[in-house]
Amino acid sequence: MKRYINAFSYIEDAVIFTTFPVEIVAVRAKNSLNDWIKKYILLVKLENNIEQMEKQIARLTVENYAYKIANSYLRQALNMKAKGNEAGLHVFVCKVLGKSLINPCFLVIKPIENVDIDITKNYLVVSKNFVLAGRLHSFKKGAYLVSTLWNEDFVTDAFVGGYRGVFYGGKRCCVKYISEDALLKKGMEVSNLAGFVLGKTTRIENKGFYKIAYVKPDFNLSERLVLVVKGE
Repeated sequence: MKRYINAFSYIEDAVIFTTFPVEIVAVRAKNSLNDWIKKYILLVKLENNIEQMEKQIARLTVENYAYKIANSYLRQALNMKAKGNEAGLHVFVCKVLGKSLINPCFLVIKPIENVDIDITKNYLVVSKNFVLAGRLHSFKKGAYLVSTLWNEDFVTDAFVGGYRGVFYGGKRCCVKYISEDALLKKGMEVSNLAGFVLGKTTRIENKGFYKIAYVKPDFNLSERLVLVVKGE
């Protein structure tokens, strides 16, 4: 009996299809198109969601990177401050904004903390390793102008291998008026009276009554942070 019932249903479908073939095809095509449109809309929504998620991931990645940089920056500043205090120096940390647009021999720096002391031109600017960058020159609009070792006007007392002389800045930094008896050679460390490193000797020249030691400064102009300390 069951077999006859199933057979009858197939026959019924065939009769209906034979009677209304166009209408049935149209209905099936319509249903198929509706399914395709629904799937397409769903796919578009999914792609939009994926795109938004990718943008959010990219934003979070950038924010996370910025947070790490800021954290590293702050940690470096605190380490520099601690190192300066351990050395018995009254220091404050500054961010290096870059070279002066008017004169590239000057650096522009800005304090990243509140300055509670009266800053004067006697203050020196050094790196985290206490390598001398220069001396404060002037203050304007919350930033300091630093006269670096590459400035021809930069002059300070210096020591080369225990022998005293006068350091002159400029394109060819050098220490003049060193004793003619001084035993000097290339690669010797040069420092100022405060003990901050200026650089290393590159060439020694004998002027008869005195010697000149040409110096290559050790300060890196790409430093991000510097310390301002009391000068000589």
